[in-house]
Amino acid sequence: MEKFDRFGNVIDESCGYARGDILKGPVEEMYKGMWALELLKRRVEEKGERSVLCGIGLSNEFPFKGEDLGKLATGEFSGFCLFQERLSNLALEFLGGDPRKHSVTFWNRGTAGIVMSLSVMAKRGSIVVALAPPPKSHSSIMVGTELAGAELIDCIDIIDFKAALEKFSKQVSVVVITGVGVNRMAIPLEVLTEAITLSKNSGLPIFLDDASGAGVRPVLFGQPKSLQLGVDIAVMSTEKGGLYGPRLGVVGGEKELVAKISSKGVMFGAEIRPPMALSLLRAFENYDPNNLIKTKKWGDELYALAVKRFGKEWLEPMAVGGIYMKIEDCLDILIERANAKGKKPVITPQEACVSVCVALQEDDGIYTIASWGPPGCTFDMRVRPAWPEHGKMSSEEIVSAIDRAFDRVAKICMDKKKVAEFLLGKYMDMVFRQ
Repeated sequence: MEKFDRFGNVIDESCGYARGDILKGPVEEMYKGMWALELLKRRVEEKGERSVLCGIGLSNEFPFKGEDLGKLATGEFSGFCLFQERLSNLALEFLGGDPRKHSVTFWNRGTAGIVMSLSVMAKRGSIVVALAPPPKSHSSIMVGTELAGAELIDCIDIIDFKAALEKFSKQVSVVVITGVGVNRMAIPLEVLTEAITLSKNSGLPIFLDDASGAGVRPVLFGQPKSLQLGVDIAVMSTEKGGLYGPRLGVVGGEKELVAKISSKGVMFGAEIRPPMALSLLRAFENYDPNNLIKTKKWGDELYALAVKRFGKEWLEPMAVGGIYMKIEDCLDILIERANAKGKKPVITPQEACVSVCVALQEDDGIYTIASWGPPGCTFDMRVRPAWPEHGKMSSEEIVSAIDRAFDRVAKICMDKKKVAEFLLGKYMDMVFRQ
């Protein structure tokens, strides 16, 4: 049964939003991201690195020490063995694992860890039942389920989750729970533990997508660490939740299951390389949960200023603070500013929101997931700088920049060709070559 957004566009279930005539699918989204990165490159070349501010809430860093070059010079494999044990111990501690029964493995992306884990845990022809905060589970969960040849039932509340477990009790092979959603709000602990208990009582293995939650839940919500919850496997991203490492992934859990997942990942070429692993070790060594607390304080300030500027009805609260506008609300704001109420929009909410974020990046150097993000990411507007970005721009300057971005796009939002040229730049011919 087809679902529609509030503008009457058909929602693509594979991504959770309506495709448009400009951003028709993953390929077009890729070209959009390539153009946004080109704009970012030009700005850095013209105005310097301090002219850009990372608004995605992450701080991808490669914290090498001088002596690290010597470790890597010993070779691809021999170098890794010099620090692999310490890295594994720190990662397992971060996840709350027990070294007697748990182990960890490392991935070139958190997404890779999710996809490989589910490709092993989900049985062909079975059903995977997922529970996530609204709006849905991450798209990589669907990809991993499809790779395993299974079907995904995605639930956003415990009532639907219970119903799915009961209805498909004999067909379910694995349960997936997302600890923290796209708005960085955590599933309440009582709901999380209830879902885990229900799954265990049904004899089902549990996969915890704790990409952000591994850092956010314990520090900001006082919840147990990932593996302390009693799940079989948990995944975390290493550039989220106050851990400022390179963009990688860690999968931890029951030793035998981790070994199976790891072996399959190696065959797909999804494992971590030694230089990245050494950088990740330094990130774990430098980890300070107070950075996440300071990020939240800054984010709460941003949210309060944005409420004054735009009105509370357009903003969604986030656990880490910051500015979060859904794609449909972005289009509503543009229509209002374009004096086009009552007229049918020529672009979809996704195209509207991405356009505003590209304007924000080009004009003021604030880049977001919506502006450059790859296919499969969430294209709502989320501006929530991590603490290391503090001092580059004031909160007032950030909110004013977003306001100006809406004004700029409002001037072209009823002209599909102009929006396409703005979003795709030199890649227009690649998208519309026919």
